[in-house]
Amino acid sequence: MNEDVEGPEDIEALEDFEDAEDAEEDERPVVLVVADSADTSVDAVIQAIEQRDDVRAHRVDPNDIGITTFLVGQIVGKVMSVCVQNEQGRTYSDQIRSVWWRPPAECLEGWGTLEALLLACPDIYWIGSPQRINALSSPPRNFLAAAHAGFETPMIELHPNPGATLLEVTGRWGAARTMSWGGYPFGTGGGLDDLLMVPGLVFQQRLKHATHQVTVFYVDGQIFAARAELADSPLRFESEDVRMPDPLEAFFDLPEPVAGAVTRFCETFAGGGFIRLRYAMFRLLVSTRDQWWFDTIEPLGDFWPIEEATKQPISQAVATLLATATEED
Repeated sequence: MNEDVEGPEDIEALEDFEDAEDAEEDERPVVLVVADSADTSVDAVIQAIEQRDDVRAHRVDPNDIGITTFLVGQIVGKVMSVCVQNEQGRTYSDQIRSVWWRPPAECLEGWGTLEALLLACPDIYWIGSPQRINALSSPPRNFLAAAHAGFETPMIELHPNPGATLLEVTGRWGAARTMSWGGYPFGTGGGLDDLLMVPGLVFQQRLKHATHQVTVFYVDGQIFAARAELADSPLRFESEDVRMPDPLEAFFDLPEPVAGAVTRFCETFAGGGFIRLRYAMFRLLVSTRDQWWFDTIEPLGDFWPIEEATKQPISQAVATLLATATEED
């Protein structure tokens, strides 16, 4: 029994594509780069992949599904297969070695359709997989994992009624920071009113002596870092960006205990079951006394601003990971 996900016009279009000569087919494994067409952060990684002989890159914008991109899913017995076709060529799910998933802040229906079909296909490694995003969406769990990995962590409190406790918490601590969880993407993306509507909220003690933020990218055993001065603000909410002076300063002398904690976190993270992290972005806080604290982790952190400012070869490391990784690794 065949089950077609898209309409008959898409299947007819794919049949037309299949009339092309077999000699033109590229049988190399595929790195599927799923990103908005306006997302230029993926360009350097795609260029690095295209320099390899063992894989090829295929970029897809799900917003174009039904316009210039055709998508068909079939279920034959126990096997799920997917075919995606656009002006860059055609890729079948059994050709896909890895997926780099970079959704925009607001996703159209095509994103959900492609995600659901790809998730039904086994043995595909993802950067930005929903499984890892969900596992890392709980700040309390992340703080516990960070402490087990060897990070210093700040005092936090969980309150089910944040509106009633905000003044009391800030009165005891002088200042506090709020963090919400349980969504995709992270947080509420709104202001204080939106945060206070969240039924469960974390109040984190503000680290009064933190003067710098260090952004660390872990890419399959390699570590890249950059340091920026923190904004001089007594209270910063999750939805507010940290002021990042230009240019960022590359930070090559990450203390060994900190680098070890980053590696242990990624190698041993257990979020409802062990999930190895081969790509992740950490934000760490540092004091003038060289004290380091864990702040946040993001499995979809964008490395390009750091690479562009500091010229560290993060895109090359990401390209190598996508070209060689398998989900069983």
